[in-house]
Amino acid sequence: MDVRELMEKYPEEFKKIGAIFYSLNRIDIHLVTVLSSFFIDESQLDSEKNFILNDALWDDKIFPSMENRRMLMIKTIEDIARVAKEKAVVFRPDGFLSICASIGKVQKIRNKLAHQRLLFPGDGNVTYRVRKSPDERLQKISPGTLKEICINLDKELEFAETVIIEAQRLHSEFLPLARKIQKG
Repeated sequence: MDVRELMEKYPEEFKKIGAIFYSLNRIDIHLVTVLSSFFIDESQLDSEKNFILNDALWDDKIFPSMENRRMLMIKTIEDIARVAKEKAVVFRPDGFLSICASIGKVQKIRNKLAHQRLLFPGDGNVTYRVRKSPDERLQKISPGTLKEICINLDKELEFAETVIIEAQRLHSEFLPLARKIQKG
């Protein structure tokens, strides 16, 4: 069956897969916005240097993936936590680091949807097959060398939508705190 036939046969599943991909794009935009805003010089908002990092964050040769931007966000949060500790300012990084961990989970689901040969069982979910580990093969719970992994698209889309809202908190909550801590 070709792609168009699959899309016609399973339109809801493809809509959800597309929405999960789109959600990750929205999350990535939030990351770039927060990182760009964090590193700008507020006294010279129209300065060209304020756009250099933004351009670099979108440059595939410098930051080849969203994962690189996510890791820069984690590093930024950890460093702000260090500065806060040095200045004896209360700052709780765990919530912001948790957002970054959630972003990583959405990335993993997106990668599975993008890079696995998906099967459509017709129940609104998608599945794919992977090799069993040596231990799983020895347990002989089910015959064969492959096992089926199910992705609940409704659950994953709901999670991705929640992470979009969490990523917005990086801008509305983390950024003001980080600026306050930096100014001391």
